[in-house]
Amino acid sequence: MRATWMLASVVAVSILGTAVGARAGDQPQPPDRPKPIELKAVGEAKEIPVGREVSGCHIEVTEGNVVINTIVVRARGQKTPITVAKKLSKGQSLDLPLGPKQMVDGLRISDGGGGVYKIFICADPPPGSKAPEPPQRP
Repeated sequence: MRATWMLASVVAVSILGTAVGARAGDQPQPPDRPKPIELKAVGEAKEIPVGREVSGCHIEVTEGNVVINTIVVRARGQKTPITVAKKLSKGQSLDLPLGPKQMVDGLRISDGGGGVYKIFICADPPPGSKAPEPPQRP
């Protein structure tokens, strides 16, 4: 009888722990979703090493206001600037395609506004995003 109660207690604690963890967001990230990189928008350009195939990114603002000015894609010795020029507030997000899927060495992000944001670098373009305009040549 005592063993039955102990087993029931262990099962109940296990189920409760799983439910609380799921609610608190403690579940591991699915393998197809990249891990976010958290950045503070202080007006300095940031270099993000990538070293894998990429075609898009997703930006989520977690604190304050953030201005994303440009993202430069560095791939195979080439630099492709993408003008973003978007101001985002806490809770807002932006899906941004970075061109065709290609091996990317790194990204350089020019930002401002003083807020904090997360960037997810994606192998596939974010759903519903539209391709960036090609750079204008004088």
